[in-house]
Amino acid sequence: MVHHIYFNIQLPRYNARCCSRQPKRRLPSVNMNFIVSDGIRKLFCILSSWKRVHDLTLEVGAYSPSDFEHCFKTLSSEDSEHDVDPMPDTRLSHYHDPRHGWIDGQQVQAPPRPALMRLFRLISLVSDDIPRVKAVTCCITSRQLRRRLSPNDWGFLLRIFERLEQLNYEPWTPYNINDTAFHYE
Repeated sequence: MVHHIYFNIQLPRYNARCCSRQPKRRLPSVNMNFIVSDGIRKLFCILSSWKRVHDLTLEVGAYSPSDFEHCFKTLSSEDSEHDVDPMPDTRLSHYHDPRHGWIDGQQVQAPPRPALMRLFRLISLVSDDIPRVKAVTCCITSRQLRRRLSPNDWGFLLRIFERLEQLNYEPWTPYNINDTAFHYE
């Protein structure tokens, strides 16, 4: 029997232009909203046919392999228990990438704002045909889900889980404190 599903959506790679500290012309990007929505829709189509016979936890994450190649070398998508823990010093000592703020294994410069905004960007679900799911009793969005969903999308997802008993939500603080998607009235 399956008791825990860890659904980690791999997003496309991006290049180092997002890490630039100089404003440049914005390049077209792959539609992250569609990729995440389509992955969730496909998973939920499968889960919608499952009956609830025991507790089932669904843990959701999303990452790009490029997240760990540029400014954010200490992040990993495969840390134990799916948490974000710094890499051991032995791995960090090999990093010498001044362009991304790393010199002799030490991060000496904070990531530029565009790189942070890419990592913590808002993702919107764009699919109306996501089926209802009865099997899931617990939903976890750990700190592995650095990209974030809007409160409206959370409401949408919570309505889809017909028998949800527990929600573990570990959000990152929005980088832009003026982000209106996280201000409630």
